[in-house]
Amino acid sequence: MEPIKSRSIFSTWCCLQDAHMQNSDKTVTTTESTAHTTRRIIILSGKCGDYPLIRIYGISSLTIRDFYDVLKRRLHCLGRCSSHKIELFNTCAEDVVRVLAACDFPKEYMTVREI
Repeated sequence: MEPIKSRSIFSTWCCLQDAHMQNSDKTVTTTESTAHTTRRIIILSGKCGDYPLIRIYGISSLTIRDFYDVLKRRLHCLGRCSSHKIELFNTCAEDVVRVLAACDFPKEYMTVREI
């Protein structure tokens, strides 16, 4: 199997999920690191009424919509996305960190703050 040349973390994640779902013995590899490790991700945790609210800043505007779709699908939550931030309702910061870490973002580059 040839290595996958991916353009974004989302496409790599989809390829890995497809390979996993096929339950095959084939290995999926990437030729380059897909995470932008020099950018700091800021995760603000607060409340909107009685419900938890998470705001995420620092994801590139080119891939923010892809990450929004992944986070919403994996965390089963409501949210909204703009060109510079993601807002997720009724989820916690630890789950967001876990999902982003699974998408190749190092935890050292994520900052979680209370608002």
